[in-house]
Amino acid sequence: MTDLGLIIFSTVKKELEPLKLLALRIEEISGTTLGHFKNPQAPTELQPFLKSFNSLLARLSESMNSERRFADYAAHELNTPLAAIKLQAQILASGKHPEKHAEYLQDLLAGIDRSAHLVEQLLLLSRLEVDDKNFPKERFDLAKLALALVLSKDRKIKFHCANKNNEIKANKFYVEILIKNLLDNAIKYSFPNTEIAVEISEKTLLINNVGKEISATEIARIFDNFYRAKNSQDQSGCGLGLSIAKKIIALHSGEIFFESKSGKNEVRVVFG
Repeated sequence: MTDLGLIIFSTVKKELEPLKLLALRIEEISGTTLGHFKNPQAPTELQPFLKSFNSLLARLSESMNSERRFADYAAHELNTPLAAIKLQAQILASGKHPEKHAEYLQDLLAGIDRSAHLVEQLLLLSRLEVDDKNFPKERFDLAKLALALVLSKDRKIKFHCANKNNEIKANKFYVEILIKNLLDNAIKYSFPNTEIAVEISEKTLLINNVGKEISATEIARIFDNFYRAKNSQDQSGCGLGLSIAKKIIALHSGEIFFESKSGKNEVRVVFG
């Protein structure tokens, strides 16, 4: 090989060394080794690629951490109702205290209902965690959908629509779940025999109730997975309703706000 050939070979080998190191680094990647690839000696031309590669690693790491947290939360939340169901079933199977069997059976059925609701919400949350904004959308009247859901509730709810045209383009299935969760939340956290109001104005949904005031500290956490406010009159929920609502509206490039003042709690949803 000529001197020129040796120079070219050495230069090419040196320039390709970062790619070789990157290839080795990729082979070493696993669920526990998603740290950034660092090589300050890499050529300037390769830096944009390394930046994108590290960004991909960061997204993968966050996704895997989210899945681990989700699995931990789900296992913890399911443990309580399943333990209660097992206990009630054991009491019934023992045949003791027959005069209380009807009461035990009601507790057992309530535990099953709560577990079924939790599993349903967990499956939906898992789906939302990995969904992107390419899901199917259609045009529909937000007011008509909200009114139908209001009428399906046993609780009396005041409904008001400020505009004639309330058409939005969204995933109707997701929006229906969002409204259901917000209505259930408003009912659960309201004082008995107090007014719950729903108002629609173009792309905005407003739901308010009368209940215990929620502190600013709690409001900061109210959209977190599995968080239950301390003022609930019913602790049978799983703390996922508002979290799911927030994820759904985020997928629609919208926003959700919560305010608690002077005994009135209000949630406002603005569709994008």
